[in-house]
Amino acid sequence: MNNLKKIMLMVPLLAVTLSFGQNRPDKDKIKSLKIAFITERLDLSTKEAQTFWPIYNEYEEKGRRCAKKNVGKYVIK
Repeated sequence: MNNLKKIMLMVPLLAVTLSFGQNRPDKDKIKSLKIAFITERLDLSTKEAQTFWPIYNEYEEKGRRCAKKNVGKYVIK
C-alpha cells in the first residue's frame, strides 16, 4: 500500500515535469516570430538589424534578471 501511494504521487509529478520540458520549442518559435515582427515593423535593414538586436537582447536580459531578483519582494506575506 505504501508503494502504491508513492507511485500515485510520482506519476503526476513526472507528468508535470515532462510537460514543462515540452514548452521550449514554443518559446523558441515565439522568439523567432517576435524578431521577425519587430524587424519588419521597424523596417530594419540587415545592417541596422545587426546593430539593433544585440542591444535589444541585452536590454531584455537585464529586465529578466531584474524581475527575477525582485520577484519575492512584492509578495504579500
